[in-house]
Amino acid sequence: MDELIEIENKFKSMVSSGKVDLNIIRNLTTFKNNLLKSKDEFLNKKQLFNQFPFFHAIETQLRIVDYLINRVQIAPEINDNPKVADDALLVIPHLQLINNALFSKMRDPYYVLDLSTKLQVLAMRNDMYPLSEQVTSSANKSELAAKFNQFVEHAGDEIDRA
Repeated sequence: MDELIEIENKFKSMVSSGKVDLNIIRNLTTFKNNLLKSKDEFLNKKQLFNQFPFFHAIETQLRIVDYLINRVQIAPEINDNPKVADDALLVIPHLQLINNALFSKMRDPYYVLDLSTKLQVLAMRNDMYPLSEQVTSSANKSELAAKFNQFVEHAGDEIDRA
């Protein structure tokens, strides 16, 4: 994805300059919005068999990007640069790898799930992933229930076809 290359280059510039460039938030938000579109497309699919790995990969990326946006926003206040850029540069190649796997014609769900799990662990180790308490507390309960019901309905359709 061209967006990720541009994001990576901006973080490299931050490392070399030692200063936070808040303009990167616009790039991160564009990337996030594209992930949200992909997530919606996934949720609207009728056939959900073997789709969880792709959903998990998108959700993992969304959490990382949200957390990264937050870290960039507060970096000037807490003197977190170039640390925030260094940390981001550790996860961006893995974001690129997952996106290549997600949008390839020969998507392998097990490979995508493995990449997603490794990305999540890497992000956690490098302060690029929210704490589990933040993840669960940020869940919109009514939206979660509606999406779960939608999932169950589609799963029922899958079972009926089998």
